[in-house]
Amino acid sequence: MSGAHDLEYKQLFGHPELVRDLLAGFTPFACFAGLPPEAFERVNASFVSEATVERRGDMLWRVRLDAECVYVFLLLEFQSRSDHWMALRMQVYVGLLYQDLVKRHQVRVRDKLPTVLPLVFYNGSKAWRAHTDLGALMTPSPDGLAPFQPVQRYVLIDQHTFDPVVLASQHNLLANLFQIELSATSAVLHKALTLFSAWLSGQAASPLRDTLARWVERRYDVQKLQQKSGHLEPPEEIDMGERFFRTKSIAEIFRDEARDEGRKEGLEAGQLLAMRSVVKGQLHKRFGRLPSEHVARIDAAGLDQLNLWADRLMDGRSIAEVLEERGAGTGTP
Repeated sequence: MSGAHDLEYKQLFGHPELVRDLLAGFTPFACFAGLPPEAFERVNASFVSEATVERRGDMLWRVRLDAECVYVFLLLEFQSRSDHWMALRMQVYVGLLYQDLVKRHQVRVRDKLPTVLPLVFYNGSKAWRAHTDLGALMTPSPDGLAPFQPVQRYVLIDQHTFDPVVLASQHNLLANLFQIELSATSAVLHKALTLFSAWLSGQAASPLRDTLARWVERRYDVQKLQQKSGHLEPPEEIDMGERFFRTKSIAEIFRDEARDEGRKEGLEAGQLLAMRSVVKGQLHKRFGRLPSEHVARIDAAGLDQLNLWADRLMDGRSIAEVLEERGAGTGTP
């Protein structure tokens, strides 16, 4: 996998919203669910390179859970195969982190060392086979010495083991991106891109929006567009998000392919389906299970009304406040 691809993934996980989605949606730890982006703070991990070779994919986040902080050491592994010594590397990294916290007086003598979650995100072409427990790399200890041996484990997230059905069921922006990355058929990719487009079109300009637009456009251009159209459009010096929607190259190509295969969904119907899914998914995420009358209203709403509701999703304090009718009419497609 190319260095450019690696760098783009690091840019993705440089945003707290996507780190939150990774922890809440792809690890078993409930403590990360429902946290706001403000609870995540990127921390300089330069202490690692002082004693080891500097790596592009090493990231450190501090996550505030009530009065406590958890450090998440995130390693992005894009080499073709697993690293046999990863558990040992993690022990070194965690030790360096603790040493750095003490050195910078972030931990005082009377304090306890903070919790650290070592996490490996793997996107290699072969299955990850390395042990996630340091003990599995060590010879059995003689009688009585086992309690004095180092203990270290890490959490592995292997992108290629994701279940497409599970990804499709998650109301999670990162899960949507993984669907785009891993789609094996054009139908799945078309649906994932439509959902992503609906989310992106409802967002104001922001660094996250720009990063996501670039990521999806480059993924598609390199892996799909060249194969289907034989060329790439010259880059334009405009906002990548605006270009993504103005050219509609992705939607047009998959709409044409759907027509060739006898599918008659149409772009407008796809946008309606996507926006309804986004509105329902975000309301469920913020306020819990939707009453049937609200589900019926969303299923009957037109695109203008859905866009209005999407604009209110971040600020609305209740389902009723988000779905309050003002400024746009409803209508069926």
